[in-house]
Amino acid sequence: MYRFLLLLWLLLLVSASADLLPDQVRVDKQERDGVHALVLHNRCSVPVTYRFDFTTLENARVEAPSHLTYVVPARGSIRGPVIKRSDDRYRWQWNYRSYYHFGDWTKVTADRPYELPFSRGKAYEVSQGFNGELSHHGTEAYAVDFNLPEGTPVTAARKGLVVRVEEGFSQGGWDRSLKESANTVVIAHQDGTLSRYVHLLKDSVVVDPGDWVETGTLLGRSGNTGYTTGPHLHFDVYSPGPDMKVRTLDFRLWVDGREVLPLEGQVYLHE
Repeated sequence: MYRFLLLLWLLLLVSASADLLPDQVRVDKQERDGVHALVLHNRCSVPVTYRFDFTTLENARVEAPSHLTYVVPARGSIRGPVIKRSDDRYRWQWNYRSYYHFGDWTKVTADRPYELPFSRGKAYEVSQGFNGELSHHGTEAYAVDFNLPEGTPVTAARKGLVVRVEEGFSQGGWDRSLKESANTVVIAHQDGTLSRYVHLLKDSVVVDPGDWVETGTLLGRSGNTGYTTGPHLHFDVYSPGPDMKVRTLDFRLWVDGREVLPLEGQVYLHE
């Protein structure tokens, strides 16, 4: 079962304006003296990144950063690409594709530590850390696997907006075909990062997209769904890259009153 807030990944194909998501995330067109501008709106409580691809530019030019990527602050609006006619003597037309992703694509590190993603008074081992040999490679290098038994409560490591929930999968195993079959919760945070809680138990999630959660809020229970070697919780922090794909970020945990680099083989107590 999939439940998305507006969709984590959205592809809009438009030639003038996009008004498919009124009152939340949308693109409007403004026109003045023959000049067109795209205005980006975000009424969510967390930042959103937009990227544009212009698919048609006939007798038209775009004034915009070369990467065509913009960050719209929480509950804000900004002016995006400006499109002008190249030669007033001739007909012109243009259209584009617009993508958005929750988070801030300029974020390359988390700006503060995260709480341990399980209940206070409990202690669990990190079975795989950053750049783990088994599966933490490439854009997913900065991830931590906690050795949580199946059914263990999983809690929010930081306050934020729930933007994605998947909880309908039941199968797990060391099979790459199951990589997209892990029950997951994703929370977007006000600094533009997102945290991800993966391999959850089927039908155990107790939050919905659009919920605002505080640090320590129960999200669901750990499981063994998706591409796994056994029950555990995969936790990472990420932002959308310039290509709008997930890019995990270096982060620290808040343990015993101080910032800690999560290390493989260490047991961490959530006090």
